[in-house]
Amino acid sequence: MTISFPLLMPTKVFTRSRFKIVAPTTRTRLKSSATFGTAIGAQGWLAEITTRPLMRDEQGAWLAFFDSLRGGVYSCLLYNPNKEYPLKYKFTGFLGLKIAGTTDNFEGMSSILNKRDARTISLNRLPPAFVLSTGDHVGVIKENRYSLHRVQQDAIANSNGIIYDLSVEPSLSDFFGAGSDVTVYQAKCEFTVDDESVSGDDETAAPHAISFTAMSRPSI
Repeated sequence: MTISFPLLMPTKVFTRSRFKIVAPTTRTRLKSSATFGTAIGAQGWLAEITTRPLMRDEQGAWLAFFDSLRGGVYSCLLYNPNKEYPLKYKFTGFLGLKIAGTTDNFEGMSSILNKRDARTISLNRLPPAFVLSTGDHVGVIKENRYSLHRVQQDAIANSNGIIYDLSVEPSLSDFFGAGSDVTVYQAKCEFTVDDESVSGDDETAAPHAISFTAMSRPSI
């Protein structure tokens, strides 16, 4: 069977998952001993992940996963399992929620209604009174490109299922705009795994965890 990229992660239960927004910077030290940084590129995501203790079959799945990435030549899709659902729906999921004005079940997909600027977007096709909390993750998708963002302020959809002026970080590239799909379930981004960071990747009979770090790829 042909392997398709980007790969999906083999398991989703982690004991540690840190997704941090980072930016390439240069630092200059002044004579006063103060330092200041200058951004030299677009912001991205750094993911630091430790799985739960894995049984041997799960260890094998992760080893094959790393093998297929070929030392960072190929990419994978990662999301933070602690942010699988928005905070409001962490324990209930989207059970019983309907897309505004329809009888269709809401399964986590929305779209950009308009984009005021690179950090402010409006979403539609949500359930009425749908809540996004500060810190929730949303993923934007267009033509198999993925962009991950963190909600900066609480927001609630109106009766038409629209959230106006949702504030997000990092900034959204010009490639994404009105009509782009948005997911609030398992919001993913495309990452390259740092092959040197992988630890615990030896096969043993006893359950053990695997740790690694990964850096997001530019969405366009």
